[in-house]
Amino acid sequence: SILWYERALKLDPGNEDIQHNLAFANNQTIDKIYQSEEFFLTRWWKGLLHAGSAKTWSIWSIVFCVFTCVFIAFILIAKCANWRIASFFLAISLGICMIFSIVFAIINKKEATSHNELIVTQLNVVIKSTPDISGTDLFSVHEGIKAKITDQTKGWYEVKFPNNEKGWIQAENVEVI
Repeated sequence: SILWYERALKLDPGNEDIQHNLAFANNQTIDKIYQSEEFFLTRWWKGLLHAGSAKTWSIWSIVFCVFTCVFIAFILIAKCANWRIASFFLAISLGICMIFSIVFAIINKKEATSHNELIVTQLNVVIKSTPDISGTDLFSVHEGIKAKITDQTKGWYEVKFPNNEKGWIQAENVEVI
């Protein structure tokens, strides 16, 4: 279920139901791999980034673009200097919001289409030091653990776990998100 919740979260990163169900499923795993606490600005940035999907951020960028153009036009036709100044600052602010929403849409789209994470699907998997059956056993992990793919070779993935441990895992024991 963790695999499918992770896939669903890629499609709709701001969905609180998916996040709750994923957290519940992760609590049921055997291995408790904890990652260090993120810096509060990083947490804030990710929260803002995942407040909407790529489609939502694209729609917001169009809205900001339209209002930016309206205020630019108002700068050109306004007679009063105070209205021109106010319109100028509003156009600048909305233009900045438009740029951020475009960047957020691009990042969300990239995250949704990337395949650089995986979930262990076998009950018990040994992590090796090299991409070979005869490689040294480093440690073992259990079903449901998520890892980031750092490299791959025929039938093997080099992975990095949230606690920064690295090693090689056979492709047949995992499913790419």
